[in-house]
Amino acid sequence: MFYFWVALRSMTKGKNLNLTALLSVIGLALGVACLVVSMVVITSYLGTLKKTVIDINGHVNLLKNITASAKTPFLESITDDFKKEIVDYTPFLNASALVVKKGKMSAVFVQGFDRESVHKVLNLESRLVKGDPPLKSSSKEASDYPSVWVGQRLARDFEFKVGDVINAVVPVDNTLDNFKPKLQKFVIKGLMSFGRYDYDSRYLITDLKPLQEFAELSDRHLGYRVKVKSPDVAVSVARKVNELEYSENYWATSWRDINANLFAAADYEKIVIFFVLLIIVIVACFNVASTLFVNVLGQFRDIAVLKTMGVTGTQIKRIFIFQGLIIGVLGYLSGLLLGGLCCYLFVFAQERWGVLSAEVYKLEGLVISVEPLDVLAVGVASMLICFASTLVPATRGGQLMPMKGFGYE
Repeated sequence: MFYFWVALRSMTKGKNLNLTALLSVIGLALGVACLVVSMVVITSYLGTLKKTVIDINGHVNLLKNITASAKTPFLESITDDFKKEIVDYTPFLNASALVVKKGKMSAVFVQGFDRESVHKVLNLESRLVKGDPPLKSSSKEASDYPSVWVGQRLARDFEFKVGDVINAVVPVDNTLDNFKPKLQKFVIKGLMSFGRYDYDSRYLITDLKPLQEFAELSDRHLGYRVKVKSPDVAVSVARKVNELEYSENYWATSWRDINANLFAAADYEKIVIFFVLLIIVIVACFNVASTLFVNVLGQFRDIAVLKTMGVTGTQIKRIFIFQGLIIGVLGYLSGLLLGGLCCYLFVFAQERWGVLSAEVYKLEGLVISVEPLDVLAVGVASMLICFASTLVPATRGGQLMPMKGFGYE
């Protein structure tokens, strides 16, 4: 406590920090703020991307091979083998189609889910923007056409509204000789925000049975969406599933495999950006070192008095180290506050002006999330660099001889 009190006393004028110490705090705060903003933005990007993929695709996808038999016992076998990890599953079917309206045409991706089990696996309801909850029993209204839920960008491009009837065309046979386009009308029950530009521009969601009838696939489906207890174990579960005896009938992919390159690139960039922006903190700590040198030069007489009173050189050194650490703590805390403010200003700018291009970054927006380990890494790195910058000026102050200090008067 003695070292802290003396260090703080020598840095202040009354109740305020002296100018050189204040400038050091500001410089360090700016460096820490840059690090915090970069870490939070990349972490938020990864978290938002992860959530959008899981909400629509689940933790693990089991895709049935074309050669697999219609009644393979594989799904039952994996639920027995991995009942500790697997929570639930739902069948699904995908179909490519064309949406047509008043001369406009767009290729879309229609996904059909089992109405009874889909909400145990996927989080579709949280993506609803307007209309009835997707694939809920309450949305079963008397209608001549099956219900469909449309991505909001697709709805905006075609000026679709809830209650509109849309025309979809799908080929019922992939061979050129037997290609027979089939028209199906759907009634829009809701608009969805899937969180991704490509999803919102192309995705439609409907009940599994109408899509099977539309595509003339009887009771067949493409595979299963699987929910496990934790997204973190999905990769290992998918890998284990592919090693099972029946893996020739199904192929498992995790949520991370869907955008593997994007996730890997973001993880790599996060590390690179951390060390690049750490240079700003290092530069700021040079300012801390210069501040301490100024303090040593300006306090020769005080150091000499303390030494004549019996204070050792090691204790003098500790006083100046405490000065550097006080600047470091103040700069780090100020940087955290400034970085947090910048993050929320970024979110505001994204919502107001769309500074994050959805066409480039695939996401409609970021949900800010703070990873405690990122904040801890920034704090540890900043304090270690700040501590290292105090050693030379502190050693210089500790080595001062009392008579030399009085000679400066």
